[in-house]
Amino acid sequence: MVATDGRIFHGLLAWLQVGCQEDRALFEDLPCALPPTLPERDKFTLYFLHEVCCLVFRMEAEFMSHALHPLVTMFSKPKPSSSKGEKRKHVTLTLNQKLEIIKRLEKGENRNILMNDFNIGSSTIYDIKKQKDELMKFASQSVTTEKLASRQTLKKPKLEQLDSVLFKWFSAVRSEGKPVTGPMIVEKAKKFGQDLGVAESECNYSDGWLRNFKFRHGIRRLDVTGETLSANQNSAEKYKDEFEKIVADNDLTPEQI
Repeated sequence: MVATDGRIFHGLLAWLQVGCQEDRALFEDLPCALPPTLPERDKFTLYFLHEVCCLVFRMEAEFMSHALHPLVTMFSKPKPSSSKGEKRKHVTLTLNQKLEIIKRLEKGENRNILMNDFNIGSSTIYDIKKQKDELMKFASQSVTTEKLASRQTLKKPKLEQLDSVLFKWFSAVRSEGKPVTGPMIVEKAKKFGQDLGVAESECNYSDGWLRNFKFRHGIRRLDVTGETLSANQNSAEKYKDEFEKIVADNDLTPEQI
């Protein structure tokens, strides 16, 4: 019982080292070294100390080799199992990749193959299937393949209605071949925002706001005088019609436009 308690062991060991570390051999040969004239009481005391010290010596050797120390195995941590597979790293797909998955699913391709090719789980496949209509709509309105390749989410702008009206105005103006500059976009956004009841605290129309607007709609700068949209004429005409419908629905006057 003593051997299982480290505190008792070290207490005895400390006592031993203080009292007889240099005379350890004396205790080991104590029965042969006692003089015959020694009083019985002293003999008993020395014999008792001899037994205690020998016990401590044995405990020291056994304890250091862990033979009598069950706490070593009791609290030792088990080695991690190598049979478990490594956790899959999180993968964020671009819109292009999501569209490719949708096309391959529609062709009847096995989900397990897609999961392996894109290093994704079944829940990701499920989410992409759920977003199918939104993804296809976004792709049809997207004007550059670079936009689909770089974008990863369909996150809507905070001021969706203002963003939508402004982009349709931009598309209508560009379909007429007129240049549109950054300051023009900002000025028109302020007017539309005022008409739609957008508070100034909701939109600051800063350079960052303009940059994000251009990025959302794939607008790229060609020269210092204007902006261009990589779209064909049919797309531009479609946005022009939609813009005219918004103007009519919101009763916007020519001065407001």
